[in-house]
Amino acid sequence: MFAWPSTPARPSSARRDSTARRAGAAFDEGRALSLDDAVAFARRGRGGRRRPDTGWDGLTPTEAKVVELVAAGLTNREIAAKLFVSLATVKTHLIHVFTKLDVRSRAELASAATSRAIERSKS
Repeated sequence: MFAWPSTPARPSSARRDSTARRAGAAFDEGRALSLDDAVAFARRGRGGRRRPDTGWDGLTPTEAKVVELVAAGLTNREIAAKLFVSLATVKTHLIHVFTKLDVRSRAELASAATSRAIERSKS
């Protein structure tokens, strides 16, 4: 039988030292930036968006899976259990899906998903 340790494992001193060195180097590198360079770095973020903002191609893989499960007739609670996420996360995915696909109800979403699946199976 598994038992949690009474005290949490701590990283080794070598690992802590390595992390501290990297953090210190990053801090020093940031301090050396000019204001313009620092602003440019901050604005760069993660890079450009790789998928469209709307439409089927705009859905994340998880959003697409939620759509598939809605079309299969699952409830939000069932979807949450199947995907190992919270009910709130499923609701958030559905809000994003409704916006991206410009649908207003689960029935409209299920209909659109079914129509799309039929069209894709023909090609």
